[in-house]
Amino acid sequence: MLAKSKLSQETELLIGPETALQEEVWENRIEATYSIRAFRELQKEFPNLNILVGSSTYRMFGQGEQKTATARQIRDEDIFYDAYNSAIFIPDNGDVEVYHKTKLVPGAEKTPFPKVMDKLANLMLDFGGISGSLGSENKMSQFVLDSKIITPLICYESIYGDFQEENTNLIAIITNDGWWKNTAGYKQHFAYARLRAIEQRKSIIRSANTGISGVININGEVLEKTNWDEETCIAVKVSLNNRKTFYGIFGDYIGRLSVFLAAMLFIVVFVAGRLKK
Repeated sequence: MLAKSKLSQETELLIGPETALQEEVWENRIEATYSIRAFRELQKEFPNLNILVGSSTYRMFGQGEQKTATARQIRDEDIFYDAYNSAIFIPDNGDVEVYHKTKLVPGAEKTPFPKVMDKLANLMLDFGGISGSLGSENKMSQFVLDSKIITPLICYESIYGDFQEENTNLIAIITNDGWWKNTAGYKQHFAYARLRAIEQRKSIIRSANTGISGVININGEVLEKTNWDEETCIAVKVSLNNRKTFYGIFGDYIGRLSVFLAAMLFIVVFVAGRLKK
């Protein structure tokens, strides 16, 4: 394992990119998954190690259990399951936890009329991982590492600044930038992470397939980063911040206020024009 060369007995968190695990991960028996068992063996060597990694996951619905709107049926069987783009957190002490991506990519992960459009999306688009309408139901949106709280963002979610999570200490972005290939897209995607750091005044750790992995401090300054399509691992000590920003509490108030003022201006101009007539 590439990361093992950078681990020490003091390392608290190891982060891997989106869709890093390539096997089928069934949440109903996640502890029995080969990758999870391999990570558990790694934690025996490094007892303080917590692991956050991306994967496509699946959840089987039991008899009588309410199914989600995006549930899929196994062919010729009365068995239903749902598919997710997930962040898996493996704590050094405790059960494995899973966060499901909520802001899904239109056309690739979320489509209208999924029974028809999913088939078309699978033929036309390939963004890595599972295609078609994914589930987004969540039981949690943060991971707790001792007394430190980590907010995971998966790929496309990092372009949204208006997320309001209370008591976040650290933001972890995992992404698969491989479908950008060597274009300006992966650079722009990394730049969004710097905006999130400034808005929330939180350090950001970003792990990307083929894109730019790196660490950004609370001022949006890049402390360390990788090159495009570079197979490597970096070890960095990050600072945590418990303070909430005005933006973090109230969200994108400037944008909402601008939309309101624009609507009012449009109404005033429209009414004034009608009165002149």
